[in-house]
Amino acid sequence: MNLRIVFIITLLLPVFTFGQSPVKSETQLKQELFELNKHKFNHHFEAVLPEDNFLLIDFHKWSYWPEADAMNKIFDVAAKAVQSTTDSFKNPLRSKRIDIHLPVKNRPITMRLVEHNDGSDLLMLDYDKQMPLKLGMDTIRILKTYKVEKDDNGDEQRAEILYTFVLKDLKDIAKIAANDKLINDVATQFDNVVNEKRQRWAREDTWYHDIHVAYSPLETNDSKKLTIDNKGGFFKGFDAKYYVGASLFRNDITPFVEMGFSYKWPSSIGEYAQIRISASGIGQFERISESVFNFYNTTFVNLEWGTLVNKTGSVIPIYETSLGMGYMFTNHPSLLQHKAMKLFWHYSLSPSMRITPEFYVLFRKNQENLVWGGLTVALRIL
Repeated sequence: MNLRIVFIITLLLPVFTFGQSPVKSETQLKQELFELNKHKFNHHFEAVLPEDNFLLIDFHKWSYWPEADAMNKIFDVAAKAVQSTTDSFKNPLRSKRIDIHLPVKNRPITMRLVEHNDGSDLLMLDYDKQMPLKLGMDTIRILKTYKVEKDDNGDEQRAEILYTFVLKDLKDIAKIAANDKLINDVATQFDNVVNEKRQRWAREDTWYHDIHVAYSPLETNDSKKLTIDNKGGFFKGFDAKYYVGASLFRNDITPFVEMGFSYKWPSSIGEYAQIRISASGIGQFERISESVFNFYNTTFVNLEWGTLVNKTGSVIPIYETSLGMGYMFTNHPSLLQHKAMKLFWHYSLSPSMRITPEFYVLFRKNQENLVWGGLTVALRIL
């Protein structure tokens, strides 16, 4: 893939760079200017444009949706970007992408040009003629920042929307952008959906709202012309997890099983707080004779509080962690007359593997209480 960074300052306003901060790396520019954070792909709108072209819109919070005239600006910027970069792409057969960052005041405009190439060209033979063949679509991505605010912690929060044009050819955008009727139609349909939900929702930015809208202006079947799918809802935060593994319990290696239910909610971008209730059990075998064994079951009812961070790619991988306590129920003769509880710390290396250091406290009648440690290693099966 041939990658070039091109900075285009709007033609109408020269920008002076006195006292500017040090130049940022390409990676920083890529993250800050051209890409929507992967955790902010919450609401998704899609419009079918003429000649099998598409417009995709992704954003995080419902309140980010702009005023009614914003759509015309997006189409206009896309068309002008293609017009000003026509000579920058050398091979017409390769898929091309223009990434655009549009700031709050719409200037200066920053662009990045990407030309995809797998190192080969395709040809189609028609008798004695060779005709070049293009595979793949061209793309224009516009990351528009509508406002920048500070949250309660003083961290910067950007109201951003990612507009993605998927085109058979970049030049198609000129004809589409000139179709004011089409643009107004798409904008009106999406605005109506947004306003209708705003009237119904008491809190439009509640995290579990997850709306997918698809609009096909040329569809003759009214039931398929505009479809709205709410993939979220309050129950989006619920999850059930089942584990099997082994525990070190009272100096014995025992089989371990656990079933639990949790509810999560965002604590920051990409991270969730969660509360969980579970039942875990360990089994102990006691040999009575050469061929006779007794089986004892010890069950804990647990309550825990934790965080899901999903940073499995870091130097020290961590998926989620939590602290909790459990109360014991058992049929083991040596424990039956006493009360016991455990304190534990769950540490998940990945979505499927968890390590749990534990401390058990046995409250004995008319005797000193006992405290001992344990360790559980478990794999998630569901």
